Amino acid sequence: MRPQAVAALAEVGIDASVHRSKSFDEFRDAGVDCVITLCAEENCPAWLGGGVRVHWPLPDPAAASGSEEEILDSFRQVRDELKRRLTIALGSATE
Repeated sequence: MRPQAVAALAEVGIDASVHRSKSFDEFRDAGVDCVITLCAEENCPAWLGGGVRVHWPLPDPAAASGSEEEILDSFRQVRDELKRRLTIALGSATE
């Protein structure tokens, strides 16, 4: 994982330091309930497995440029937007 992603998650109490990026293929045969794709600038891989499919085209913070603080802020913005959308989605799923 990008160090900025780990740092942005740590700011909200999530320890992602032991996590790693995973290949799409690692999930191909997994039983999943929902797949959320985030690709905005590139083509997302097609998910042919089961589960609900949702697409949220968010900017890739790894493509951000500028100072270290500006790049970290790009990760924060995506983190916060994901939290907002997940809160809404999970809230409507329990109603």
